[in-house]
Amino acid sequence: MKSIGTGTEIKLPELPQIAILSDTFGNVSDVLCVPPLLEKVDILDSQTPINNISGKKFLLSSKSPYRIMGKVLLPSSNALILEDGVTVINALNSDLNVKGIFFSTGPVNIFGPGSITVSEKGIAYLEGNAIETDVNGNGGALVFLNGAKVDDVNVAQTNFVVIRNTHAKNVKISSAYAAYIIDSQIENLDIQNCRQVIINNVNATKFNASIMSKVITYSSDLIDATASDFSEINFVSSTISNFGTTRGTVAKIKDSHISSVSVEDYSVLYTFKSSIGKLKSVNSKYYTLSSQVSKIEK
Repeated sequence: MKSIGTGTEIKLPELPQIAILSDTFGNVSDVLCVPPLLEKVDILDSQTPINNISGKKFLLSSKSPYRIMGKVLLPSSNALILEDGVTVINALNSDLNVKGIFFSTGPVNIFGPGSITVSEKGIAYLEGNAIETDVNGNGGALVFLNGAKVDDVNVAQTNFVVIRNTHAKNVKISSAYAAYIIDSQIENLDIQNCRQVIINNVNATKFNASIMSKVITYSSDLIDATASDFSEINFVSSTISNFGTTRGTVAKIKDSHISSVSVEDYSVLYTFKSSIGKLKSVNSKYYTLSSQVSKIEK
């Protein structure tokens, strides 16, 4: 007998984990989330509204709908876990302050105006329909939206932010260690002071990167894009209608098409194997290699 393979048993961790799929060159194709270990959970009764939570609470779809009323605290070392198909109703403009773990194991429905706010070392993983629910971050370890429909996302000083296969109106991410935005449609995307942002296969009406942010964009379609304040932005295999840089920004464009580019206030533009309809340069520099520029204005 000859051994043809070996197996390793892996136990799920107590906390959710993210797995970043990238090649040897560091190009990120996807980000996945490993769920937390589901042990020692208590089934939460849906007859009374959800109030301050202690321990690990599990919401069953068969007991839906659950209600959240007013301000609710999810302390650190505690968890609220939603089963696939759960319905939650926000009442009285409820706000769930997540300092522990909020995790949906599948698509859920959250109705009514309210908010989920991640703070301290909190973790929030949301999958499903939550159009009227604002997703906020004031600190926190992780905010992960997967297959979600939301209106407003505003996270600041959160370590990791992942937006995957999501529809959103307004997304603002500031002072994050790393953000990954993949396979999503966003009307307004605002990035500020972020160390590393990866954007892959995203459609956005308005996109802005500012305050020394570093952004790499792959295979995306943007209508109006701006970059400013010593940011570094890279476009690869993307299409942009209007793109403007200002105040010391460095922009690098490869295998992309841009209808109109404006480079101002000591910014620098590099293009490689790309096409540009109109290029305007004011107190800035630009370099083109194997690229086509139809019109240049100075």
